[in-house]
Amino acid sequence: MNELWDTMGRDMKIVPYEGEDTCSYLRRLSFSGLGLWCLKSAQAPKGISKGAQTRLLDNLIHEFQKYAPVITDYFSVGDKQRVSFPLMARQVYEETGYLITGEDGWNSLAPFGRTVPVGEKHLYFGVPGSNIEMNGLGVFSGNDDYCSSIREFLIRDALDAEQYFETSFDLCDFEVRDIDLNGLEFFSPRKKAPPSYCWTKTLDVDCTVCRKAENGPYYRLMRLQDGQILFSNEEGSNVSAESLLSHDYRRLYYALKAHYGCPARVGIRAMSSDYSAIKLPGHLPNREYYFLLLISWPKQSAFDRTQFIVKNVFLKSILELLQSIGIECEGER
Repeated sequence: MNELWDTMGRDMKIVPYEGEDTCSYLRRLSFSGLGLWCLKSAQAPKGISKGAQTRLLDNLIHEFQKYAPVITDYFSVGDKQRVSFPLMARQVYEETGYLITGEDGWNSLAPFGRTVPVGEKHLYFGVPGSNIEMNGLGVFSGNDDYCSSIREFLIRDALDAEQYFETSFDLCDFEVRDIDLNGLEFFSPRKKAPPSYCWTKTLDVDCTVCRKAENGPYYRLMRLQDGQILFSNEEGSNVSAESLLSHDYRRLYYALKAHYGCPARVGIRAMSSDYSAIKLPGHLPNREYYFLLLISWPKQSAFDRTQFIVKNVFLKSILELLQSIGIECEGER
């Protein structure tokens, strides 16, 4: 079995970083290897059914676990995890354009080979015939054809955090509502905590988000200089939770914290001269989260949304992306 891991490492250009233990390395190999198998399974002329693709990855996980039990927990589905890793990986590839779903519901590999420059490398949307490098679920190649920026790939506007705050609190969008403040919880952006822990019963800023309960309804709120309170609906996403465009409401929470001088911060710790571990202050919108899955490895489990292992050559791109939504950097660089 050691020969298999060695072959996978060579084929995907994944090597253990200095001081990395065997468990961590095998987890990274398995994570990327399963992703590559998922993509290659869709190379057939007619593609592959989604069910067959999911079963293939599920069987591969069981085979990997037989010979490397240390990876078992990494792919285990916890109580709060709604989908298995095979389903999650397939959905990430479908949403980011690696897989194209036909009218018959079968998946085929994207044929056009679009690329996105990340650091000094190119994220490749397809499977090149040779010279493959895997980082997380992403395929990297020396090919730089059909190049798109990271923002274009994520379908993300060019607004920085402050500009996004300003567009979200345009007075023209607000009105007086008959809503009892005593029955609301308010997002407190000055609280030094992850966004999910910033809800209080006290309104302590002039612009924020409020809610009647955790499951809604949610409103944006403005308090004018004369004390008048205005509201605007904070619309929930009408796309599926797995969509690239889902969970974008989180962008407003990070923008609010940045506007009020208490930005969320990402921690960075050097693991070696080539790799670092990053720790996010909370969950990201899906656009940014999926991007991280394509260039890094979740640290604690395949479903970890806040801790990742990443090559240092990608750090600059990651930090620029996070800064654009209001998250600042702390820690070693």
